[in-house]
Amino acid sequence: ADAWSVDNPNAQPDHKAFPELGFAEPEKKERFPLAVSLMGKFQSYFKDREAPMLIGESKPAAPGQPPAPAKDSGNRAGVIEHSSQEARLVVLGSSNFLADMVLSISSQVSDTHLANIQLVTNLVDWGVQDVGLLSIRAKEQYARTLKKLESGERFGWELGNFAFVILAVLLIGLFTLGRRGRARPILNLDAKQSEERSA
Repeated sequence: ADAWSVDNPNAQPDHKAFPELGFAEPEKKERFPLAVSLMGKFQSYFKDREAPMLIGESKPAAPGQPPAPAKDSGNRAGVIEHSSQEARLVVLGSSNFLADMVLSISSQVSDTHLANIQLVTNLVDWGVQDVGLLSIRAKEQYARTLKKLESGERFGWELGNFAFVILAVLLIGLFTLGRRGRARPILNLDAKQSEERSA
């Protein structure tokens, strides 16, 4: 409900002129459909019209000459008048959200670019009617970065890790020394018999 459209296609924010958002914020805001998905039976554009002509193969142009336009092959294409009852159609307003530049820039700021990729994979699964994949796909299949710690917090965690290791080594050493102190030597049979005779 807080969206707006602009006529200027420049997506570069200007934080000097608009320090809060980087863009001029208009007074009128409203919802805009960014994508539409439809499911059902679709009628062909050529249902009651003549089928289009098939394009023939274009001949390779001579060196230095512009390519010759492809001519009609003289054959007309077959027309499918309507789709099946459960045909699916998705129309996206733009594909720029999947451009390499957009993904690389957004990946430096946050993990929101992963949602764009997730949207496309979900649309593919929905389009091929493989809805079961939507429920079994791992929700967190991407690595999530840890929260950045302040210098004091980082020092506390490092100190705690070192203290835990030192304490663990000391406890293991004390436990080993205690077991050695309670251990009795194992005598072989000849030594045991000689002790009994001497007694």
